[in-house]
Amino acid sequence: MEITCISKVFDHYKNSITGVELIRTNKNGETSPLVPESGATLTVGESGFLITVNETEEIIARGLETDVFEAVRSVSLTFKPLIVDDGKERMLFDQYDDLYGGAADGRTNRRKFVASVTITENETAFGIVEYNQGETVDKHTIYIPETITNQNAFKHLADYVYDLLEAKDYGILEIKGVELKTGYLTRYKGVVRYRKAKSSAKLSEAEKLVESTLRVNKELINTKPN
Repeated sequence: MEITCISKVFDHYKNSITGVELIRTNKNGETSPLVPESGATLTVGESGFLITVNETEEIIARGLETDVFEAVRSVSLTFKPLIVDDGKERMLFDQYDDLYGGAADGRTNRRKFVASVTITENETAFGIVEYNQGETVDKHTIYIPETITNQNAFKHLADYVYDLLEAKDYGILEIKGVELKTGYLTRYKGVVRYRKAKSSAKLSEAEKLVESTLRVNKELINTKPN
């Protein structure tokens, strides 16, 4: 069995640690990065976490933390790239952090929504699709018989999704048709994360809800007795 020594090498700048790297030293004194360019994978489950080297599947860290961010903080190491596998999704840590990094403590149940908004000269319609692992689990529509501002449209949508969430829920809402501005988001920080929607089957589904809502309300107006 080959004897290997593992050591930490710290990068410093102005008396502060800016990075930590694990170095492998073999019996001949030759050194190499423990984690090569292929990076590592963080796997989190109910019993804790493991970090393994992608190239060799060696276990280089383990612990009892069951939250991705707590696990990363506990090892005090940086792996590039780091893949996250939380049992539900598998993606790069940077993507995971972008999606879920703002969740407040205790909000561990992720719920995903995509919404489309259309504002016309005299009415506003919203179509909202909730989905899980690619499958639609619920649909919602909102109809307002008047034109509203971009900010009010966002507030109607954000409040609606906010009220759908339970105490342990953290919402991810992708939106088309409303401009997202930083000042709108403060109230929902830690509970709902907002992002611009990209083309997808779920967005198309939300757009169809909007079309249907506008059509139905137009028909109702046209059939009202004079």
